[in-house]
Amino acid sequence: PVCGFSRKKDMIIFQSICLNISINFIFVFLSDNEILSAVESGQLNILKLFLEARADKNPVIDPGGFFSVLHVAAQYGQLNITKWYKEVLKFPDINPRDKSGRFTPTTMASENGKISLIKYYIEVEGNYIIHVRSVGSHLRQNLDSPYSIAKYAYY
Repeated sequence: PVCGFSRKKDMIIFQSICLNISINFIFVFLSDNEILSAVESGQLNILKLFLEARADKNPVIDPGGFFSVLHVAAQYGQLNITKWYKEVLKFPDINPRDKSGRFTPTTMASENGKISLIKYYIEVEGNYIIHVRSVGSHLRQNLDSPYSIAKYAYY
């Protein structure tokens, strides 16, 4: 058999030709910081490559070990990623709590003023009030819905 490999930017392509059958293996080597950066900037194509071979489609990706892909996407207002989870992956829970149990993607979106994301969550999940951590220097105690917090944080 003839075997070889070549390095191309972020992937190593390994090609093996055995018995006149060509098999191409593409291994994607991305660091945690590259995945985090891709989600923060809404690069869905990179996220898809990262998740392709994983059983856990919503892994924790932040350096602190608490926030998943959906949390980070919500924090940065990446509606395309949230929609992909709901509409393409048919992900069963697009608003899960983080590892601490204190934050959800709607919490992250609300506290960062991502109104379009909150509107999408209300559209697909229903107009409900969820637990939102409404303490902090930029939030008022009387803000009790994700939408009102997002509006306040934005303005």
